[in-house]
Amino acid sequence: MKFKETTLYAVGTCIALIVALVAVWPPANVHDVDPVVPQPVESGTELPAMMHSFDTTCGSGRQCTDAEFDVLMGDLQRQWAVTPEWVRSACAANSTIPSMEECIFQQTSAWLEKNSFRQAPWVDPQKLGSLRRYAKK
Repeated sequence: MKFKETTLYAVGTCIALIVALVAVWPPANVHDVDPVVPQPVESGTELPAMMHSFDTTCGSGRQCTDAEFDVLMGDLQRQWAVTPEWVRSACAANSTIPSMEECIFQQTSAWLEKNSFRQAPWVDPQKLGSLRRYAKK
């Protein structure tokens, strides 16, 4: 009788373990998505020419000064350098900082909707910089 009880206990434990593994196992499509790895900064990742347009605003909605525009350009260049090629290709035609930032944000948001179980490695959610203003829309 002792052998039968031990066997039943072992089988029950195995079944409980299998059920627990199935409960925490990632969905089947998790591994079907190609991993996104940020590209290293290369000489070919220069930001397209940006115009200092009227919609490039700083502070309380006023147009940025040239010095403020240069700071924004530096931030955008750093973001552009770590942004994946497929996002850069989709956004390369934008010629103002606001339109470029919005494009990067929209492309990233679309990727995150399809890959909700992952974090976009090219965006630090704590430091979205000027992209943060589009998240509030």
